[in-house]
Amino acid sequence: MASTAASAQTITDPAAFAAAIAAVRDNQHPTDKFAEPPAFPLDGKAFKLTIPAIDGSEGSGSVVYDYKEGSLILDASPRNVWPIMTGPSDALPSFKVSENTKSLASYVGQNAYGATARVTAFKNTGAAIAFVSAPKAMLSPSRTRMGAQILDDTDWWLKIELPPSEAKALANDVVGVIEGRYARLPAGTPGACMSGGATATLDHPTDYYSETCYIGANIDRIAFVRKSTGEVIKEWTSENSPRLGRVLWGKVQEGMTMRDLRAVYPSITSYGYIESEGVQVNLTKQVAASVEVRNLGVKGKALAKQLTDKYGPPIAIDCKYESLCQGEWKSGEGISAYMGILGIQYQPSDAKPPIGYSLKK
Repeated sequence: MASTAASAQTITDPAAFAAAIAAVRDNQHPTDKFAEPPAFPLDGKAFKLTIPAIDGSEGSGSVVYDYKEGSLILDASPRNVWPIMTGPSDALPSFKVSENTKSLASYVGQNAYGATARVTAFKNTGAAIAFVSAPKAMLSPSRTRMGAQILDDTDWWLKIELPPSEAKALANDVVGVIEGRYARLPAGTPGACMSGGATATLDHPTDYYSETCYIGANIDRIAFVRKSTGEVIKEWTSENSPRLGRVLWGKVQEGMTMRDLRAVYPSITSYGYIESEGVQVNLTKQVAASVEVRNLGVKGKALAKQLTDKYGPPIAIDCKYESLCQGEWKSGEGISAYMGILGIQYQPSDAKPPIGYSLKK
């Protein structure tokens, strides 16, 4: 039986979406080893997914609401999915489009000691859209309450102060709207499946198997909208919430993931080092936050002169010796180049200076 939340969701051309999911699922369980890879006629086509808000929990792949201390929280909170036989390093955020649970069988099971229990077997199959790209996410509500600023940004949410009756009316009137275009996954496939399950025990006599198959998409807009009036309560778009920010150095932009970095610097290592350039890309929350340029060939006053010739007068500088300088230059809009003992670090000007940098602006 399909869940109430899932059955209330709508997506553009549901038959075409279901056919794409079926092709991905068939490819996951092939009966013909020589079959052609699944076609992807939806690639590049626009869609809109509408998800009613439910009283749920973070990380469920849905739009959920909560009410605490006089404030209504509306949260578009994805669930991470990754292909079978891989792992979380290949995870993408996803939102459920449909879900169905079937009872498969009921039988009496027995363990090695002769104890018996009636076991019920279930199978859950789901379909989802996985985000290949999306507007910049936020630290989730629970992580924000904990003050866990170093954790990943995963959700899109807002908090509205309202009395209980108004909060309840709004929560029951809100839908999440996700708009974008279908796209292949980073691996080049239209989609993939993730599976899991549990084997029956005496304490929990249930055999449970689940499989969620998903196709990729580039997301342009995530919004909370009133069903009754069409009013947009809050929206995140590629324009007002860009995932990628300013250029730090070379082709490296703020917010680039390791997948983005590999697309422009294929030789980059798993820890962010580009050996051919002598460059270390530092990632915070799994995205590019600063770039260290080393192996410059010059240092001290000679390097300071090169930076001044390139970027103009320094914001601050101190050269204690011919070969030992600290300094800061504006290298781009909102980006600073900090000179230190090891080289130059490029980072947003409003971020804390690099460790060891002691000059004040």
